[in-house]
Amino acid sequence: KSQDVEYLNLFLKRWYGVKSLWGDMRQRNPNVYSRMLKRRLENLSERRQDIAAVLYGCSPPLTSQDDWKGVVPSKTIFVAGSLDEKYTRIGRKWESIGGISKFVQVPNAGHALIVEEPTTISTIINGFVKDEIVDESR
Repeated sequence: KSQDVEYLNLFLKRWYGVKSLWGDMRQRNPNVYSRMLKRRLENLSERRQDIAAVLYGCSPPLTSQDDWKGVVPSKTIFVAGSLDEKYTRIGRKWESIGGISKFVQVPNAGHALIVEEPTTISTIINGFVKDEIVDESR
């Protein structure tokens, strides 16, 4: 069991060490990084099979085009951290082709937006939803 936890810990440190995705969160925000790593290790230790099944099922090659039929571009926001190169690129592309209503980039944040910038993310989503509600009532 302890060797298993060591392997999981090593995996998580490598995964969260990918700078192009996480923006070196360990250096930028060591307290958030430590809490997140601890929580992920606990979750993986207890629910690894469940988490793996969900991630596998949500992988883009496995999802159906039908999964996207309910998406209304004019009612869709895409939020990415400025340090998350991959998703920033995707968000900008989707915005440029009209696939989303709005792209928002959160400065100095990586892929773990909800962990790194929970107040900023809730403010962005709240503002977007309020704007949508106002638009629909007109």
